[in-house]
Amino acid sequence: MNTPETTEQLWPMSPAPVRRIVPGEEVITSHCLKCGNEIKLAITGLTREQVETAVATLDHQTGECPGGFHFELGGWRRLWDLDKAIAEHYAAKEAQAA
Repeated sequence: MNTPETTEQLWPMSPAPVRRIVPGEEVITSHCLKCGNEIKLAITGLTREQVETAVATLDHQTGECPGGFHFELGGWRRLWDLDKAIAEHYAAKEAQAA
């Protein structure tokens, strides 16, 4: 099977650009509460405030859950439990730095 360099065309209605995560890239990982699909958001080079702003924008977008194949009119922050995922990511990052 030919695998495209990005998977964006596989889910054109995704609320977030869908692509492969590059090894070593900083990511926030969570799961979709509706379908159980693992969600990874690349955040390399972004501050926590920038991540929270991006999540707030993403939350209001209509689209399909990547890999879950269900369509939503928004609410990704709750559906992907992003507040918890962001808090856990930055707590682990701060603990590692200490």
